[in-house]
Amino acid sequence: MKDSNTIMRDQVERFSSTEDVHLQAEALSELMKVKQLHQAAKDPLFEKGFQALLRAAEDTPHPDRRLKSMASLIRIGSLVKTLKPRVVKELSRIVDPLPPLQDIADPDDRFYLANIWRHVEHAWIPTFLAVAAIEEEGSEKVRSECMEGIIAMTPDLATTLQLLLTPLRRLEFRTEKPADSKGKRVRRIVEALRVAYESSMKDAGVVAGQNLRNLLVESFERTGTPTAEAVLDEVSEEALGLVHAIVRARFSSATLPETYAALSIVRGWYREHRWEDFTETSKSAQLLARDISEAIELLVRAGIADDNLYNHLVTASGAGTRARSRAKQILERAPGLPDELARWLSGSVAKRRSSLAAESQMLSFDEAIADLMIDASRLEEMRYRVEREALPEISVMVPASGELVESLMRLVRSTNNALAALIKVRGLAIVGRSGDTVDYSPLEHEMAGGMKPGVRKVRIFKPGVDAPSESGGRRVVRKAIVEPLS
Repeated sequence: MKDSNTIMRDQVERFSSTEDVHLQAEALSELMKVKQLHQAAKDPLFEKGFQALLRAAEDTPHPDRRLKSMASLIRIGSLVKTLKPRVVKELSRIVDPLPPLQDIADPDDRFYLANIWRHVEHAWIPTFLAVAAIEEEGSEKVRSECMEGIIAMTPDLATTLQLLLTPLRRLEFRTEKPADSKGKRVRRIVEALRVAYESSMKDAGVVAGQNLRNLLVESFERTGTPTAEAVLDEVSEEALGLVHAIVRARFSSATLPETYAALSIVRGWYREHRWEDFTETSKSAQLLARDISEAIELLVRAGIADDNLYNHLVTASGAGTRARSRAKQILERAPGLPDELARWLSGSVAKRRSSLAAESQMLSFDEAIADLMIDASRLEEMRYRVEREALPEISVMVPASGELVESLMRLVRSTNNALAALIKVRGLAIVGRSGDTVDYSPLEHEMAGGMKPGVRKVRIFKPGVDAPSESGGRRVVRKAIVEPLS
């Protein structure tokens, strides 16, 4: 059996003594198998084979020969670090666009050709990679490399989607069920794009949502949507996952209804009950519903009710009841919203009041009770301490005074119980405890000594009080008095 050095010498001789790019590629593969490619690259004979590959790479009349030689050159540049600068320099001189990637059969060769963006920047490379990503049939590794390259070479996701649109529209399948075949390919394409985009630091672009919508519409314009439920669900899952990635990358876009343009297209693929079932189990739909819910919360805290955004929440949630449940959760997290916004979130209609004056009087009544609640809470703490710490000693030292103090404690207990019953009727509750550290909220807190800009964390000096509102949420009756943390 030949040792590795003998194999290396044989393969270097083979690599350098032929103009056949296929034989040269086989020699490179053998050198890689015995882990001698780096050592072989130092041999003076290797330069002769390298020059032959360069000549073949410029042989435009022979596409197959050109693609094979380019794949070998990029393989050398990728694996032999000392030769990468030279490979980059030589490839930079070859400015003519390459033939389509699918013209070469070997998936390893296609992978190294897809690596071209890591070595040089020619204007034709993004389009070359876009066509390759769409037409790739057998290797997800090749498709992923193409997507990484397109993302890296375009300014934003919106531009990438625009590049993919034309070749995807033209893609056809001569199968028994072309819509299902197209659906499977679209699913792989969108998945590869999403994974590549999520690992990048690129901006989505202001029209990314609209471009994704166009991609989905035109993908199935000729074939119609997939007929197999599993295929349709897979395409939908990846499409909504990409919308979620757009929101995560640029949260300012979360409040723009056009970001969710693709959501409406995907919803249109389903009947009512099927859509409800799909969204109930879809991870992407649930994430998207959470995104929209967070965007709605951001807007209502700024005093804005956006009906278009809420309609998208209904769509992503799959049912109006699920969307309303999410909206009511916002109410729980944001007490103190104006009643109009609170009713919008809860879906309730404003109740008719027999007398505005009477309602105003009840609100003032609640405020008075709120003040009593806070004082009663402190009184209860003092009662507890007197009964546990002072009363036993007073009863021993001055029995008559002990009985008097004990009567006073019973009166305090009775008064607090009566107040508790009234509090229960009105649904009032103390919020926070003195000494607690919390995030500052102007809706819930009043700063002792006046407002101080830039404060994020505060300590509660005096607790607040809230109560049920007609909308189903909670309204602030008395803001907590807080002081900024130093």
